[in-house]
Amino acid sequence: MFRCLYGFRLLTHLANPISCYLWVYAATRCYCTTAVMTAVTLHDNRLATDLEDIEVYVRLVGSVRAERREAAWVLPKLLPTEAAQHSFKMVPTGYGRMEVHTRLLLPVGQLASESAAAAAAAPSLACQPLVVSLAHLLRPPSCPPGSPQEVMSTWASLPLQVELSATCVWPGIDGLLLLLSAVARQPLYCAWAQLLPGGVCGVQAAFVSAPVTHTSDTIAIMLIGQLMPEPATVEAELAAAAAAARQQDLQQQRDVAAAADGAAATTGDASSSGQQQEQKQQQPEPVLRGVVQLVVRASSHEVTLTIQQHAAAWVNDISQGTLNVGMSAGCAPPRPSRGKTLLHPRVARLEQQLAAAAAVMPPPAQVPPLELPSPPSFRRKLRAKEDEEDSDAEDEELPPTAEEEVQQAAALDKHKEACEKAAAAHAAAKRARATAVLRKAALAEWRRAACPTPL
Repeated sequence: MFRCLYGFRLLTHLANPISCYLWVYAATRCYCTTAVMTAVTLHDNRLATDLEDIEVYVRLVGSVRAERREAAWVLPKLLPTEAAQHSFKMVPTGYGRMEVHTRLLLPVGQLASESAAAAAAAPSLACQPLVVSLAHLLRPPSCPPGSPQEVMSTWASLPLQVELSATCVWPGIDGLLLLLSAVARQPLYCAWAQLLPGGVCGVQAAFVSAPVTHTSDTIAIMLIGQLMPEPATVEAELAAAAAAARQQDLQQQRDVAAAADGAAATTGDASSSGQQQEQKQQQPEPVLRGVVQLVVRASSHEVTLTIQQHAAAWVNDISQGTLNVGMSAGCAPPRPSRGKTLLHPRVARLEQQLAAAAAVMPPPAQVPPLELPSPPSFRRKLRAKEDEEDSDAEDEELPPTAEEEVQQAAALDKHKEACEKAAAAHAAAKRARATAVLRKAALAEWRRAACPTPL
């Protein structure tokens, strides 16, 4: 049985006179002790004339070598629209990056071929290199562990460890489900995979594999994911809260300085409440994104060094583009490089279990936004007009008396105390909800440990 690693990929430009396609496949037999990859090249003539004496050179870069000493050959004579095919074998020498570089040496005229200098200056066509995925250099173990206890004992016996942090490309629970589907389609043995329902939407999975070059080595991967609010959303909420506090302070100063009567105070209260409602409507909904921790243990230094040196490429290969390395609060969220794929059948079954468990263990209610009491308003006293001549003059405001200043200061202190109590109650409600979320997460973890469901 053979596994196609890459279908026919075009490595040349469409405007080139001759095209170069490359197809790579490998054997997937469990009893194979050596990893041999077969590469098939396909070249077709796009010109209206015959082509002959075209030389093809292949250079392998990385932990790979050709089965023969020289990977070079001459194509047969190609008529217009005719194609020629050639295959060669590659042998990986270790777990690392592999690149296949192809170059075509185009023919020149008969007189030019007689001159060595002209032959050295013959035109050549460089093709786009093909990079072999690091996930294709893995294979399921010949003797997979039969129980989670064996997986944990294997995990404890591996001496080397690498930890990587990544962020799901797709937001929400879809990012975690697509991640599980992508990893489930890789040549790995899945020991278990779980979705934590309830208030915490998390992922826990364990995979065991081995390099194709050294089947005696073991690689174990622990995947732990959790939905968290994006840093940009948190910063936006803090900025909105600060803007609301500044607006409320300005409204309080305006009411203290310009409130004339009870009607004006009522109008100010209505306007402040309307502004609060408008701010609530303008407040964006929080966006959750999966934050993933990848812990890799291996028995070979070569594997851990390769993962450390090519962390971004390894994560992209193992997750098929559903993960992005790193968690930076100042950067924009990652964008998907391609559309969503269909879920793996077993992951789709886990999604159904998650939807069924949501009704059994509902998440706690959201804490309403902080609402501060409206600031107090004070009636303004005007100087009485003695005669009709002063009726057209502007109103003169009388300064507050000492007793009124004491009453206003007491009212402001009382309003400040009420605001502090409201803020303390809001913080206590948020802490209570966080405690309820952790309690539900502990219950979900207990259920997962008590009733494991292997992928």
